[in-house]
Amino acid sequence: MGELCVQLRLDGVRCLVVGGGTIATRKVSQLIDGGAHVVVVAPQMSAQMHAWAQERRIVVHERVYHEGDARDAALIFAATSDRTANATIARSVRPPQWVNVVDDASLCTFYGMASMSRGALHVAVGTSGGFPALAAHVRDAIAAQYDEQYAQYVHFLIQARAQTAHLPTSERTRVHRSWLHDDVAHAVRADAHAAWLQYVAPYVDA
Repeated sequence: MGELCVQLRLDGVRCLVVGGGTIATRKVSQLIDGGAHVVVVAPQMSAQMHAWAQERRIVVHERVYHEGDARDAALIFAATSDRTANATIARSVRPPQWVNVVDDASLCTFYGMASMSRGALHVAVGTSGGFPALAAHVRDAIAAQYDEQYAQYVHFLIQARAQTAHLPTSERTRVHRSWLHDDVAHAVRADAHAAWLQYVAPYVDA
């Protein structure tokens, strides 16, 4: 099966999560962070789900899944503890909808990935649903190399890139690559303003 890894913009996108346990709660948390419009269907839900509902961050229906529940959803997560129910949910989904079944990769039309973020830098690792624990292990190894402060360097690079748009393509590429070194990252962490003067200012309106 061919696959393409993409980064989705979920602002306002309707997403359905069927299930109210630990895995479903984790999925909902990620969707909320992504700005999605989240609907949850489950007979029983975690305390966190109820808290989000009271805060009007999600819509909940405390009952079993009905086929019509997925009608307007772009992404559907079948995250119940019942494999038969999850399979039934997956079979009720129709293109262009996409479904993720937490306990059966063969029924998925998209897979969750172990991810980390450092500001605007996002790293996601997946195994096509085959061994999620390995994806999480590799993700954690990458995260250990780039701590939370790395976000400052990421922000610096994004701002700096905007200042070189006027340069010829070959020169712009050379400059950008010259910034992708540990000494630049360390300089930004120590003093972002001084780093800007050293590494970026020479190219502003050059």
